[in-house]
Amino acid sequence: MRAAALAMVAALALAGCAASPSGSSFIGTNLPAPSSQAVAVQVAAIVAHALPPDHTTVLIEPVSDSRSAIMPALTTDLRKWGFGIGNIKSPAPSDQPVTFYITPSGSSAFLLRVIVAGSIYTRLYGVSDAGALLPMSALTVGVFS
Repeated sequence: MRAAALAMVAALALAGCAASPSGSSFIGTNLPAPSSQAVAVQVAAIVAHALPPDHTTVLIEPVSDSRSAIMPALTTDLRKWGFGIGNIKSPAPSDQPVTFYITPSGSSAFLLRVIVAGSIYTRLYGVSDAGALLPMSALTVGVFS
């Protein structure tokens, strides 16, 4: 238990160091479909916390792996919140970029980082056998520069 707690603290401490704007979102772990949908819900809720829905068009930085189920689910969830979705190939100056990173942390956990509106939101999750997300840390917010 103590080793798991130390690993979590180390992962959160390094969260800001590992995230750098690369022009694309990143998924470094294979998530089962139920987890992909749940991650999309979490990312959309974070964006809705950071930006005003109904008045904002977001520009989702694409994932390099086109097989990912997260992008279609994220687009759907952001639209449910009332966000417009910008065109990555011809962005408008007012579009708000959203980048997210999903990186493995141990054998059954991953770190989610979302960069939006000059802030980075970070949270550690585990995944149950059924694919449900299990928050393993508080949501932390920092300034991203």
